Amino acid sequence: RQPSLAWVALRDREVVGAVLGRDGRVATQVGPLVSADATTAVALLDAALRAGRGRVFADAPDTQQAILEALRERGFVRQRPFTRLVRPTPGAVGTAPGDPAMVRLVAGPELG
Repeated sequence: RQPSLAWVALRDREVVGAVLGRDGRVATQVGPLVSADATTAVALLDAALRAGRGRVFADAPDTQQAILEALRERGFVRQRPFTRLVRPTPGAVGTAPGDPAMVRLVAGPELG
């Protein structure tokens, strides 16, 4: 919902990452951010932060240490814990579709 925060990373004409963002009630929300590697994730984060303004929220999984460190280096502080639960589709083995390791930032708890 905020086109200036939408960025795509390409390598050899292949999409290797993307970030979106939106205006929230009290701050701009950056996320989701999905990328093939941490370096791309940080570059996309920086692009979104340069385009944003004012207060910014980002929800990062605890497993994403590189993006968490990048957020801390850019002045972010931990505000609250965030636990994501998954109910797999029938017949699936305990995970959501896709590769969860590529999810560097989530869209926010209110969007699921």
